[in-house]
Amino acid sequence: MSLEHSKNALVHRAGAAVLAWFIVLQVTHFVRADPPTNQPEKTANPLSPIELFSKKAPAVVKLVVKGEQGDIIGSGSGFVVSAPSESTRHVVTNYHVIRAANYVNIEFHDGSVGIAETVVNEDQSIDLAILQVRPAKQDKTLPTAVMELKNTDALPIGTKLYAIGSPRGMKNTLSDGLLSGYRSEGLEVVRIQITNPISPGSSGGPVFTDAGAFVGVTTESIQDAQNLNFAIPAKKVRDLFERDESARPLWKGSCIGCEEDEILQKFYKDVFERFQKQPGNSGAGMIWR
Repeated sequence: MSLEHSKNALVHRAGAAVLAWFIVLQVTHFVRADPPTNQPEKTANPLSPIELFSKKAPAVVKLVVKGEQGDIIGSGSGFVVSAPSESTRHVVTNYHVIRAANYVNIEFHDGSVGIAETVVNEDQSIDLAILQVRPAKQDKTLPTAVMELKNTDALPIGTKLYAIGSPRGMKNTLSDGLLSGYRSEGLEVVRIQITNPISPGSSGGPVFTDAGAFVGVTTESIQDAQNLNFAIPAKKVRDLFERDESARPLWKGSCIGCEEDEILQKFYKDVFERFQKQPGNSGAGMIWR
């Protein structure tokens, strides 16, 4: 074999080896490019605050809580999770928002008004309730927007969060903040600590990631502190929603100061007592929002 022919053969073999290696690299890269299947929804593209509000606010409602004489005794927030029929909606809120109610009016994003006629499910130990709502007038309909209850647990501390609610009765107020911690040490129910500003009337409102994923329900704050606010995790809402229904009329003679409040206080007692034991916190208190 000539020297020239040997050189050409070596070049061809080297070129084939390089090509084969290139193909292996490309195939390996293609296989590794698929994201892990267990990635949380936080990897979705973030929405601008304007986009998020436009997408999520239509399913958020304001609750106006009334006493036996029809007088307003409180307010809160909630959100629609299902539409079991054309004329009814299921709304999630905090149990403490409706615990003393004789009547509850539901104000929707578009100005429609509904009436809570039954409590579909409730759990005082996690401070959640699901209400069935019908139009206030028979010839009216209710909006069809529904909140998705997808799995968004185990988000990292530092995740950007948005909350929508009715603080001080100001319907569908948007606020932003961070997921600042999980409080679980010795607690029966994990609390999500958030920095989103909330006020009385915010209780029962939804919290989202910046991608619009449902994270939890705003519920309480620590008084005399800066942005020490808490939410009930989304998983608890999904668990309650999936339970067998145990419907009852809205009013059952409950009132502020009744024995059932002891169950709610137990839900918040552990985190409150732990906070009070910290230096300088002895005068602080927990307050439902």
